[in-house]
Amino acid sequence: MARKKKTINKNPFWKDWRFIIGTIIAIIAIFFGNGIYSVCKPHFEVRIKPLEINIFQGSKSETTASITNASILRIDYKEPVNLEVQKTQQDIKFIFSPDAPTLPNYDSKVLIQVGRSVKPGKYKFTLIGTGENGLAHSSDFFITVEIPPCPSPYVINVEEYFVPNGFMCNTNDVELNTRCSESPFSGSKCIKINYSAMTNKSCRSDGWIGAGIYWFCVGCNWGNIKPDPIKYDFSCAKSLVFMAKGENGGEKAEFKVGGVTGKYSDSINPPRTTGLIVLTDDWQEYRIDFTNEDNLTSMIGGFCWVTDRAWNQNGCVIYLDDIKFVDR
Repeated sequence: MARKKKTINKNPFWKDWRFIIGTIIAIIAIFFGNGIYSVCKPHFEVRIKPLEINIFQGSKSETTASITNASILRIDYKEPVNLEVQKTQQDIKFIFSPDAPTLPNYDSKVLIQVGRSVKPGKYKFTLIGTGENGLAHSSDFFITVEIPPCPSPYVINVEEYFVPNGFMCNTNDVELNTRCSESPFSGSKCIKINYSAMTNKSCRSDGWIGAGIYWFCVGCNWGNIKPDPIKYDFSCAKSLVFMAKGENGGEKAEFKVGGVTGKYSDSINPPRTTGLIVLTDDWQEYRIDFTNEDNLTSMIGGFCWVTDRAWNQNGCVIYLDDIKFVDR
């Protein structure tokens, strides 16, 4: 009795109906087992509005951080979300209000404070929202720091920002009166310096015999204390001007700006100077001009008077008034 030959299915396995049905069942199982949950599970998004913010150095701005639900089927994320900013600049601060974790579908006010020392430029930051169950999302945003415009007119009164407490060399020969009423140029007071030239003693390796006074920023000394980066930034100034005269005429002196060295040095170094000048017995305006290369962002020594015993062998009396940084 002859055997029947087996019929062999020569179709590829992916065309077999059993394979097709099995695959469909597997896809449906995966979708309903994991996919639906992934699509529908509670999610949230975080975002800063606007994404690009412009702020001046030394100023602040307020913006908004939003927490919104992100589930396709709008299933609410019900855990509190904590907001923070991953920073790249230490002198840019972010303060959230409220600062405690908040629920999604909520806006948090963000106060951005930019320090005066932050260099102009565009900086990237990342807003991070972290739920109490560990779920985290983030969003990038950018801050462009700009140089603030200079006020006009620009006038900084040295006597309001600096104190004449940096006495140099033969200090016993110097008598200082910052409230002299004898003959002020303006107002009711001026500065009077009486140098006696009594001491014939060198106080420096180069043989200098004389005296001087530095006007230091408030709370500062010989470069050991850092000045306030906003208050003592005089970048808008184009010159320092002051009124000066001698008691009799013929008095010699030199006046300077900057030049203090130490742990925190003057940003303008070496000092800018008038050089040796001879005073008259009438009020005259003198000036020290700054160039574009001069850095006035951190001023410690706002003004300085220097004399040499060889210039005023019999001593001298000089008067100063209206010492100002100006934009002219």
